[in-house]
Amino acid sequence: MKALAVKVPLLALGLIVLSVSVAKSGEVLAPANSPNVIAIGDTSLVIPSPRGFVPLTPKMPLLYELQEVFVAAENEELIAFIPSKLVNKTPSDEAPAYQRRFSVQVYRLFRNRKISPAVFGSLKSLITDNSEQFRQKHQGLVLKAIDAINKGVSEQHDVDLALSAANLVIMPVHQETGLSLSYSHLVTYDIDDVAGMSGPFVVAGTSNLLHIKGKILLIYCYAEASGLQWSRQASQEWLAQIISANTVATQ
Repeated sequence: MKALAVKVPLLALGLIVLSVSVAKSGEVLAPANSPNVIAIGDTSLVIPSPRGFVPLTPKMPLLYELQEVFVAAENEELIAFIPSKLVNKTPSDEAPAYQRRFSVQVYRLFRNRKISPAVFGSLKSLITDNSEQFRQKHQGLVLKAIDAINKGVSEQHDVDLALSAANLVIMPVHQETGLSLSYSHLVTYDIDDVAGMSGPFVVAGTSNLLHIKGKILLIYCYAEASGLQWSRQASQEWLAQIISANTVATQ
């Protein structure tokens, strides 16, 4: 198998661990064809770019295509954000090394359903009241996702990643509101591929569930091992921006 110019930190960024101008009213305005406007069924949502980040688009073809491999089969990624400093500074045949990124996804089974506040409340309770079962399920999802990533990269890019998870730590819920729930995680990965990349390496992140306009968004913020607190703070700031942008006060 051949080597692909992909730096180690990128390889775990899409793994699920189960994730413009402002008007005076506070609503973010974006053209209908803006990459910051997403559609979930018949519902349109504006997703403001996090500070210092820009939407990942097909203008970065290798990274854009590679990112699809890193989304769990149960989910659909609606939009992802990468550091703005990477734009126009990366060769088209190389995926850059970076660890901080954002992703907005939706659980496929919920995509075309309208979720009531009561149902969302029950979902939050399932997570908070059954933390051990939740952790075990996530471990299974991570292993399943890694198998899919190894297979996907091998098929699409003829590269053997030999990626595996050495340790997974899911932390208790640290933030909960009527519209959201947030918890953080640390995942240690091992990698040994033909390009000479080797592990272990650690990815920190914060996963957020956001109930907005009858939809549940899965919002992820990833960082380096030392960036756990940043991922929490950045997530809360971004959640507030998304809520304000979509005027959910009347939900």
